[in-house]
Amino acid sequence: MAGVLWVFYALTVTVSGGAPDDCPSVPQVMSAIKGRLPEASLSWQASPVAGGLQLVLRPRSGPPPALQVDLLDDAGQSLLRRVLPGASGGARGGRMSDCLALAETIALIVDRYVVQVDSPIVPRPPSSTAAQDGTARQPEPPPTPTPSSTTDAAVVVGAAWRSGGDALEGFEALAGIDLQRAARERGAGASLTVGIAPTAEGRWSTGQATLRRIPVRLGTYLSLKAGAGRLEPGLNLGVDALLVNVTESSGTRRTIRNVSPNVEAAFAYRLRGGIYFARGGMAVGLAVPYRLGGLGAQADSAVSTPRTYIRVGLETGIYFR
Repeated sequence: MAGVLWVFYALTVTVSGGAPDDCPSVPQVMSAIKGRLPEASLSWQASPVAGGLQLVLRPRSGPPPALQVDLLDDAGQSLLRRVLPGASGGARGGRMSDCLALAETIALIVDRYVVQVDSPIVPRPPSSTAAQDGTARQPEPPPTPTPSSTTDAAVVVGAAWRSGGDALEGFEALAGIDLQRAARERGAGASLTVGIAPTAEGRWSTGQATLRRIPVRLGTYLSLKAGAGRLEPGLNLGVDALLVNVTESSGTRRTIRNVSPNVEAAFAYRLRGGIYFARGGMAVGLAVPYRLGGLGAQADSAVSTPRTYIRVGLETGIYFR
């Protein structure tokens, strides 16, 4: 089918070309356009119309069959092009429902262009009801956009203070990455951090020991809009790598390596400004404790890790995605 359909808001539509058994036929297309643009008048001729929109339909041979839809101005300049799936069976074998559906799709393309969705050139005319009662219809408000989700990744650095344990009460420094996917009101995220704590030292009559703790923590959290920032309740799973160096009074030295798994219930609040953010929070943790023993009467409590603890921290980050 090679049809030319002229649409313009002197309210005349000029159509030329097309055969009665095309799918969709020119009458079907004209009827569909009339249903969407009732103020347009329709005629069938080949000559251009000043100020009109020319609709050209060209079938593409398959498989699969397709229908190319071009919308031109009155000078023949292309305004938009769409390629639609053709009706099964081709121009002569298509089912009536398929042809009508294609006609409605073509009419929708013209309608969307006229109401400035595809290109802002021609305004939609006032409705017939507004014309009859002589009042101007107020423009319909634009639809409220659906908030889209965004994914942000950031590099994070921070510090925390951890309680509990004879030798581990103190500060830890950390660094890691944070990944968050959130819409305007809610979302979720995850973070992976690796830290290092100051060396803790224990002494007793038969020797001494130092302990270095390296925490590795994987956190997951919800992200909820709250005031100027976001509230982030979450759960952290971690493990503390423990490096213990023991020096006995006899001069014997040995190194002990151990791990202490832990789980934390966390609660944080994030403030963002541009590509930067700051997050403060608190976590309550439960861990598998470690105690260094067997080095004298006082040694069992000289170097240890806690079973329960509280961790308070502050982080800052830079988004790179």
